[in-house]
Amino acid sequence: MELYHEIIPTPKMKLFTALSALVGVGLVHGQGNMVPAPASSNKFGSKPSVQRDIANLTFYTVGFHPNAPILRFESTLVIPNPSPDAGPAGDVQAIWPGLQTDTLLQNVVTSVGGGPHEWYLLPFYCCHPAGNLTSQIRIYPGDLLTNSYIWDTPNNKWLDTWALTPGAEGSKAGLDAFHGGLTFDQTTASREQTPAIVPKAYDNPVLAIELQGLGTWDFGAVQWRNIIMEANTTDTDWCTKVNTDNPMKMITSPPVVRTEGNVTTCYISKLTFDSPTDKKSS
Repeated sequence: MELYHEIIPTPKMKLFTALSALVGVGLVHGQGNMVPAPASSNKFGSKPSVQRDIANLTFYTVGFHPNAPILRFESTLVIPNPSPDAGPAGDVQAIWPGLQTDTLLQNVVTSVGGGPHEWYLLPFYCCHPAGNLTSQIRIYPGDLLTNSYIWDTPNNKWLDTWALTPGAEGSKAGLDAFHGGLTFDQTTASREQTPAIVPKAYDNPVLAIELQGLGTWDFGAVQWRNIIMEANTTDTDWCTKVNTDNPMKMITSPPVVRTEGNVTTCYISKLTFDSPTDKKSS
């Protein structure tokens, strides 16, 4: 059974996608790591979330917790400047929006994959096994990357799409606007985990900066725009109380929330991870 299936492009769509099995096993550079449970508490003042067997694995996150199935999660990321430090191989900087429960579906922007001072888009699945869902794509500072996860109820699958509008630097480099996507079978993916797990509905949309090794947050502010989330709940606190438990300065526009029937929609026009406030990345 396929875990992923390509989306057929429209005549005007330049498509990047793949039909692939998971590649690699375990933890992978730049991706393949779950945000630790403490990051789910949405409290201020704690230390960065650091996890297990990758040196200095650190997250700066904002997570939303409706405690109900997510139906839609969309955001636009303004690609930041790359790190000014070339850094040794294996030191990772990554930025991603993702859906998390006991597995993780994420569209990662990573510093790993080419030369120094570069960003790459790499849709990814986590964790055991963990691997990329498509080939990576070079992108540039100032590009606008819109990521969308939509639950396809009739087919019991996720539609994961991405669309990029190049900025000045990307246009100068010859990058054209592109769209891509895949359908993701969470049920099959969960069965193929080691050990196999019973799939749980994704209920935790996450916006994240992930660092590994000597990777630091030295690439400036990270801005998310037009964040839209739909959850199968009438509760609204998960939308209106936007916090982080990580040591960073965060700036957010006021959330707008609406409930119709049993579905609550949350909209945030702009959310900025402005700067770290801990010594590791300052």
